[in-house]
Amino acid sequence: MAKDDNSSAANSPHTLRKRITQGGQLFLAGFGIGQAIRLGSNLIVTRVLMPEAFGLMAAVVAFNVLAIMITDIGIGTSIVRSPNSNNPTFLRTAWTMNILRNSLIWALVNLIAFTLAMLTKSGLTLPASTFTDPILPWLMAATAVQLIIAGFESTNKVMAERRLEMRRLLPVELGTQLVASVVTIAAAYSGFGVWSFVLAILTGATFSTICSHITFLFPGPSMKFRLDRTFVVEILNFGKWLILASFFGFMTNKGDHMIFGWAMETSQFGLYAVASIWITAAFILLESITRRLFYPAFSEILRDRPEDIANAYRQGRLAVDALALFVGIGILFFSDFVFEIIYPANFSDASYYLKLLSPIIILYPYRMLNYIILSSGNSKSFTLITFMTGFSALAVTPAMISIFGDNVGVVFFACVTATALPAAWRITGKVMPIDWWAESRMVAAAAIVVAVLLSMGPAPAHGP
Repeated sequence: MAKDDNSSAANSPHTLRKRITQGGQLFLAGFGIGQAIRLGSNLIVTRVLMPEAFGLMAAVVAFNVLAIMITDIGIGTSIVRSPNSNNPTFLRTAWTMNILRNSLIWALVNLIAFTLAMLTKSGLTLPASTFTDPILPWLMAATAVQLIIAGFESTNKVMAERRLEMRRLLPVELGTQLVASVVTIAAAYSGFGVWSFVLAILTGATFSTICSHITFLFPGPSMKFRLDRTFVVEILNFGKWLILASFFGFMTNKGDHMIFGWAMETSQFGLYAVASIWITAAFILLESITRRLFYPAFSEILRDRPEDIANAYRQGRLAVDALALFVGIGILFFSDFVFEIIYPANFSDASYYLKLLSPIIILYPYRMLNYIILSSGNSKSFTLITFMTGFSALAVTPAMISIFGDNVGVVFFACVTATALPAAWRITGKVMPIDWWAESRMVAAAAIVVAVLLSMGPAPAHGP
C-alpha cells in the first residue's frame, strides 16, 4: 500500500529523495526498453511502408494532439498538485470530466477531418501538400476513436504518477507499447499499409485503459460517474488558463507537423516525420523525467518546504543539462552514420532533418522552469510562457520558410523555447533565486549548434 501523501514520513526530504532515485532508476530502465520496442518496430515497418505513410500519420497525430491541447483543462495536472487528490469524490469527478472532455475532442477531430476534406475538394489546399491526400480525413476519423477509449482511463493511474510509483506505471506502459508494436508489424506485413498505425493506436489505447482499472496494478477507489461542484470548480479554476497554454504548447511541441505538413510534399514530409520520431524519443525521455519525477517532487517541496526549492531545481537542472547535451551533440555528429546503417536508402536522408531539430534537445532543460511555475500554482504565468513560444512558432516559422527556406525554418522552430526565456526567468525569480551560470550554459551550447547547422548545405533532393 502506498504511503499517505500527508504523512510526515512520506513528506520528509530523505523519503522524497529516495522515491526520486528509485523512480528515476526504474524509469530510465523502462524508457530504454520502451524506446527499443518503439524504434525497433519503426525500423521493421520501414522495410514495408514508404515514407509517405509516416508523413500521413504524422499529420493525423498532429491534428489529434491539436484537438487535445485546445481542450486541455489540466485534469491530470490538477490531480498531481491538488491537496484533495486522496478524496475518492475528487478522483471520480476528475474521471467523469475527462470522459466528457475526450468525447468533445472526438467530435472536434471529426469536424476538423470533415473541414479538411471539404477544403481539399474545393482546391483550397496546396496541390503538393501532405494535407491534400484524400485518405487523410478518413485516417483522422478512425484514429479519433482512441480518444473515446482513453477518456475512460482510471484516475488511479495518475495517482501512481503523483506518488512516483514507477513500478506500477512502467509494466503497463511497456505492455501497451509492445502490444501496439506487434499489431503495427503484423498489420503492415499483412498489407494494411498506413492503416496498420491506426489499428495499433486503437489496440494500445484499449489495453492501457483496461489495465488502469485493475486494482492490483493501480489501487484506489472504483471509478463512478460523479460531478461534485466544489471539485469541478477547483479543477476549472486551475485549468482555465491551461486551455490557452495548451494550444500554444501544441504549437511549440507539435506545430511543426502542421506547418511543414502544409509546406512540404508528402515524401519530403515523410522523411521529416521519421526524424521527428527520433527527436520525440529523446524529448519524451527528458520530458518524462521532468514530469514524472521533478514535477511531483517540486510540487511536494513547494507544499511542505518551499525554502528547499532552489537547491532541488539546481540539482535537477545539472542532471538534465548533462543528458540533453549528451543526446544533442550525439545527434549532430552520429546521426548520418547511424541512419545509413539502420534505414533503407530511401529513408537515410531523414538524418538531415534530425540534425536540424537537435536544438530542441539542447534547449529542453529550460522547460524545467515551466514546472517550477506550475508547481507554485501559477497557471496564468505558465500560459504566458507557452503563448510566447507558441506564437513564435505559429507566426515566425512560416515567414522563415518563405524567406530563407525549409532548413532555416526547421532550425528556428527547434529554437522557439529561447524566445520566452527572459519572461520565464523573471516569473521563476519570484519563486526562487536564479542561478545565472546554470541558466546561461545551455544557451551558449545551443548558439554553437545553430551556427553549425546554418553552415550545412541545402536539404537533400526528394524525387517521386
